[in-house]
Amino acid sequence: MYELNEKVREALIRINFIERYEKLSNLYSDERIPEEARLIYVDREEVIETIQDLGYRAKFRSGEKFYQLQEEEKGGYIFGFHITLRDGTVELIWVVKKEDEVLLGSPWGTYAKELTDSNYIIKKPRIGDYDDLENVLRTAFIMFEDFKSAFLSEGNPVTTDIPMLRDETTYKVYIVLKGNKCNHIEIKAVSKVCNMNFLRVKSKLKEKKNLIIEGDAYEIRDILKMLSQYEVDFEIEPPYPYGLE
Repeated sequence: MYELNEKVREALIRINFIERYEKLSNLYSDERIPEEARLIYVDREEVIETIQDLGYRAKFRSGEKFYQLQEEEKGGYIFGFHITLRDGTVELIWVVKKEDEVLLGSPWGTYAKELTDSNYIIKKPRIGDYDDLENVLRTAFIMFEDFKSAFLSEGNPVTTDIPMLRDETTYKVYIVLKGNKCNHIEIKAVSKVCNMNFLRVKSKLKEKKNLIIEGDAYEIRDILKMLSQYEVDFEIEPPYPYGLE
């Protein structure tokens, strides 16, 4: 029976993997994106460009039929990330190797079962278009960076992130318009964060200060990382006490 490497297990616990994966799965669910609305056929170049826009290099492995991110050597370990797109779903696979030993190389769903029990299932995210794909991958890449940091943090206890894990606060993020009406950058930023089309966003941004999303400490950290890519003004209530790293 497959078992998670202990170092991998501890890193997954520290980044609150299960809760974050569940939220991603629930956001891109069967209910939101039914089978008839899914992006079944994808353009490989479009997918690779999407990955590149998010800051990573990738190639398509035609034999195995997955997208492989360029491997990274860090702290004596090799980290990899494989992405399989099939029937409008996104399967995410992390890889960790040390010399010739493979410490991790299975899909995310396997981690959830190993951290809980074998009957625990988190469904793969569903996608209906390339915007969905980009948003799923953006969240997955943020989690990947968190995982690598946790995995390589020698000597720190598993409970390093306990303040965030215990934080039950609901944080609210507001976009504050620079002018009397929303501009293109503000619309684009909210579109990405909230997964809305431009027309819906424009109708949402009617006030000088507009509530766009709310969530827990982990969700808001991911949102802030997205917003930091755009030149927009925003406020968080109550004040967010954590860094983005």
